[in-house]
Amino acid sequence: LPINGSESGQITFTLPNSITAAFTVVGQVDDTGNGQGVVLELNETNNGASFSDTLIFKPELTDLPPLVSCNLGFTRGIFDFQNYADTAFDASEATFVGFYESFANADAGTNPIANPEDYTAIQTPQTIYFRIENANCYQIGQFELQTKNCPPTIYNYVSANNDGANDFFTIDGLYGVFLQFELEIYNRWGRLVWKGNHTQSPWDGFANQPHTVSNYISPKGTYYYILRLNDPGFPEPYVGWLYFTF
Repeated sequence: LPINGSESGQITFTLPNSITAAFTVVGQVDDTGNGQGVVLELNETNNGASFSDTLIFKPELTDLPPLVSCNLGFTRGIFDFQNYADTAFDASEATFVGFYESFANADAGTNPIANPEDYTAIQTPQTIYFRIENANCYQIGQFELQTKNCPPTIYNYVSANNDGANDFFTIDGLYGVFLQFELEIYNRWGRLVWKGNHTQSPWDGFANQPHTVSNYISPKGTYYYILRLNDPGFPEPYVGWLYFTF
C-alpha cells in the first residue's frame, strides 16, 4: 500500500470446537507465519491488530421421551410437566424455564402455560414447547403429551333413587376410552337382564332384554356383570358383582 493508503475487505474463518468462551482474534500482515516480515519498513510494529470477544453458548438440550397419562375420554389427559424439562438440560445454569403451546410463543417468550403442574390436554398427542434461558442466550426444546388406556375403576353399588349419588352402575375410565366395550348384567339366577355398549347410558336398574318386561326396574339384590373391553391391552373380561337398590 502507498503511504497513507488503505483498502477494505473481509475474511471468513471458523472457530474451532475447542475454543473457550473468551477469545482474541489477531490479524497480522507482512508476516511469514512465524513472526518474520518480508518487507523492510521504517516501523515494523504497526502490522497487526486484535480484538477480544466472548462466545454466547445456547443451553445444551437432550431429547425428552413422550410424557404419558391415562386417557380420560377421547384422548383427553391431565399432565404434570412442571419439572419434566429439567432432565433435558443443566438446571443449575438456567435462569428461566417456561412452557408454551406453540413454537411461536416459545420463541417470543409470550403466553406461557400458567399451570404446568396441572395441565389438561383436550386432545392428544400434543406437543409442548419449553424455553430455557441462561445468562447469555436461550434455547427451545419440545416433548409430546400422549395418553394411554388405563384399567377402568368399577364401583359395585347402585341406588336408583335419583338423589344424584350412585344412580347408575358407575365405571370410571370406560366411556370415551374403550369405544368397543360390551357390558352384560345378570341376575342371581344367571339370566341376562341388561346389555349395553358405548352408545348407551350406564345401567340404572331397568332391564332391556327381550324376555324382560319393558320399563321394568330390577328387584333389589345382588347382580353380576361381565365387561369386555375389546381392547388389545385388556384381552381378559372383567367379571364381578354389584348390589342394586333404590
